Amino acid sequence: MSMSVFDRQKLYTDLQKPPAMKFKDLEAVMSIVKYSTLPMQVRADYIPVTGSSVLTFITFSSTAKISSSNRRKESLPPP
Repeated sequence: MSMSVFDRQKLYTDLQKPPAMKFKDLEAVMSIVKYSTLPMQVRADYIPVTGSSVLTFITFSSTAKISSSNRRKESLPPP
């Protein structure tokens, strides 16, 4: 029995599918992940040590206030 190229492709994609849900009520579970990049500045300073090596200092700095809305305002330190 010879399979056509399309039959083999369909078989391959069917094998890659996740298994069917065992508990149908879990299909309603949905999560949303939100993130934003932190506003950071990066500085790299290089100091030659020998002809083939370099000493590098990497500095990260951030000026943004980072706070979480889930915390109570009394527990946050003053700015």
